[in-house]
Amino acid sequence: MYKMTLLFRKPTDPDLFEEKWTRMFLPIAEAMPGLERVAVSHIVGEPGGTSDYHRIHEFYFADQQALDLALTSEKGKRAGNILMSFAGEITTILFSEVFEDTLDNSEAHGETINK
Repeated sequence: MYKMTLLFRKPTDPDLFEEKWTRMFLPIAEAMPGLERVAVSHIVGEPGGTSDYHRIHEFYFADQQALDLALTSEKGKRAGNILMSFAGEITTILFSEVFEDTLDNSEAHGETINK
């Protein structure tokens, strides 16, 4: 699985950012072909207190080819242009290969598992 992560630093005008992110960017970006899953996190802080980051938006694709096709599609290009028009200065874009595993933590929580 491949992922595109958008890291948003705190915008100078959070209300304007929310308006443009919600009404302009999301409908196009989340309609990109091949998109399998999205995760959005609102940053509440860091170990030392407040954070310079505002939000993390993750887009998951089956593989690198699916990600590349999405980004070069009409919707991918439009979403990119829209994003850069209102948040280019506060956005970091990362691409990564994802490895996930679901852990059974029941033993760690004092539960016994009958096998």
